[in-house]
Amino acid sequence: MRASSVMLDFRAFLGDRPVDRRALLRLALAIPFARVLAPRRVRVVLVGAPDPSLADALAFGVDEATRSAQPFGVAVALERAADAAAVTAARDTALVLFGGDDAADCRAVAARARTLGAVYVDAWCGLDAWTRRADGCARAIVHVAPSDAMRVDALGAGAPEALRARRWLVTTADASDAQMLLAVRGARALGAAGATVVGLVGQTRTDGAAHDALLHVGTTIEARLADDARPLRAVGWHASLEPYGGAQLGDRFRGAVHRPMDERAWAAWAGVKLVVEAALRAGAAESIAQRLARADFIFDAHKGVPLFVRAEDRQLVQPLYLVRAGDDGADTVVATAPRVGGGDPRARLAALGREPHACGAGA
Repeated sequence: MRASSVMLDFRAFLGDRPVDRRALLRLALAIPFARVLAPRRVRVVLVGAPDPSLADALAFGVDEATRSAQPFGVAVALERAADAAAVTAARDTALVLFGGDDAADCRAVAARARTLGAVYVDAWCGLDAWTRRADGCARAIVHVAPSDAMRVDALGAGAPEALRARRWLVTTADASDAQMLLAVRGARALGAAGATVVGLVGQTRTDGAAHDALLHVGTTIEARLADDARPLRAVGWHASLEPYGGAQLGDRFRGAVHRPMDERAWAAWAGVKLVVEAALRAGAAESIAQRLARADFIFDAHKGVPLFVRAEDRQLVQPLYLVRAGDDGADTVVATAPRVGGGDPRARLAALGREPHACGAGA
C-alpha cells in the first residue's frame, strides 16, 4: 500500500481527533480486520459441456466453499459458459475457470483464462496435456489432476510392498518416447523401493526374464502380479477413504449428489477449495494467482498432510492412493504413496512426479 493510501485510511479512521498512542493502537487493530472482512467475489465458471457428473461435483465444491467464505465477506458464485470465448472478466471480481473435455479443450480454456487475467484450474486433464509446452507452467494455472509421472512414482514406491513382489518387469503399450521415459522412471522408482527390475521392454509382452510382477505404462498405468490379473492403480481419491475427515467429506458428497466421491469429483471439490482459500488469505492488492504461487501457501484437503502447488510446474502435489480389487471385486485402498507421517512430508510430496523440464527446457 502506498504512503498516500495509508494516510487516507488514517485520516478516515481518526477524523479530526488528535493522534495519540491509543488511537494508533485502534488503527493498527482495525486495518487488518477491515481487509479480512472486505467484501470480495469469486466467479467460478465451468466452460464447455463436460460430463454432468463433473458439473455436479463442481457445484458441490462451490456450495461448500460458499458456506465457509461467507462469514469472511467473500461471495462464491458458479456460472456456466458454452465456450471459452464467451467468458468475460468483471471488475473487482476474481475469475476462476474450470473445464475442458480433452487436452486441446483444456489448453484452450487455460489460454482464455490467461487472456482475462484469470486462474485456470486443471481438474481433469493433468499436466500431461501440456507436455513440453511452456504455457502449462504459467503462474495462473494449477494442475489438480495427478500427472502420469506422479502415478508411476507412486506405484513404483508402493507396489512392491502392496503386492509382496520383488522381481519386476516394466512394459509399455508402445515404444513411444513418452511411454519409454515413464517406463524408465518406473524402473527407477521400483529400484529405489528395493525391488529388482529384471526387464524393461518397449512393447506389449510379458516374456523375458523370470518375474513375479509387472508395471505397465500406457493409456492406463497399473501394476499387477504375474499370475493375477487384478490391477493395482494409483488414484487421487477413493470413496472408501475415512481418515483425516475423508469419511465426512464422502458422506456430504454422497448426500448432495447421490453417488460416491471418486478421483475426478475430489479434484473439482479440491480445486474450488484451494482458489477460495487463496482468495480468503490474499493480502491487499494480491491476486489469487499470486497467493497460490507463494511458497508458504498450503491448504487442507483431507489427505493427512498440507497440500501445496509446486512452483516449477504448477502441479498440486498430494499423496496418491494405491487401489486394487478385492476378492469381492470391489476396489479397496491398500497403500498410500508417499506414506503420510515421518520425516519431511513436504519434501517427499514435492519429489512425487517431479520432472526437470515438465513444460519444456525454457519453462
